[in-house]
Amino acid sequence: MGGSREAFRLFFCAMTVQRAVNIDDLRKLAQRRVPRAVFDYIDGGADGEVTLRENCRAWEEILFRPRNAVATPQCDTRVNVLGRDLALPVILAPLGSSRMFHPTGELAAAKAAGNEGIAYTLSTFSGYSFSELAAASTAPLWYQLYLAGGREVVEATLASALRSNFKALAVTIDTNGPGMRERDFRNGAPQLMGKSLFAMLPFTSQVIVRPKWAAGFLMDRREAMHYANVIIPGKGPLPAADVQNSLRDSVVTWADLKWIRRAWPGPILVKGVSTGDDALALSTPASRA
Repeated sequence: MGGSREAFRLFFCAMTVQRAVNIDDLRKLAQRRVPRAVFDYIDGGADGEVTLRENCRAWEEILFRPRNAVATPQCDTRVNVLGRDLALPVILAPLGSSRMFHPTGELAAAKAAGNEGIAYTLSTFSGYSFSELAAASTAPLWYQLYLAGGREVVEATLASALRSNFKALAVTIDTNGPGMRERDFRNGAPQLMGKSLFAMLPFTSQVIVRPKWAAGFLMDRREAMHYANVIIPGKGPLPAADVQNSLRDSVVTWADLKWIRRAWPGPILVKGVSTGDDALALSTPASRA
């Protein structure tokens, strides 16, 4: 009887996912599965979330202009990006701490990208190593870089990415410190990711009501709460609790792009150029290696 109930539960869950017809349906499923602090980390933005709303609004303003009464025997969405053919012009962007959302985290995302013929970008703050991603996915693999741990650590990290056949580097320049994510403070995210059990207690109810997520997370906690590719000499992988301080110490300047260029022979993208002035600064000889 117990086995039948479990089979029915798994079947029901699978059917629920299969019946999702758009991103908002998947968003609601995620909201039901994970604690509030975890969901709001994915779903939320900084401060009053003005930029988050503007990003959504900007996408809503994009309209397709169809060409009707034209015979098209075969549609072809393939595109070449940085020397690699993609099945369609889509690249999965970096998302830190994905292993916290689900134990398969970045591994599952990279596998899915490979299955669909698109590229995958791995965050600096990943719970899986370069070699694990390379072994599991057929996707063109890119790496998103914060200068976490300092120059020596970054250069070792880039060498490791190259050995695992990562093809492109996306250097983030617009995160000069952790964002003021108001939802995180309301939900107790800093306390839940900290080391004090006493500080966690007022916020544990949101975890208790998500037993399936909690069981998976507790079994995977060590890996999920450390970042496999940022190896601090004498200490090991960077703990999630140290990320905020690491971000404050990892501000990127135009001068940094020169030594990054020497450490990385492949294509480099600059992620976070938000103004015309920064785009012009990036194009000047002084900022290029």
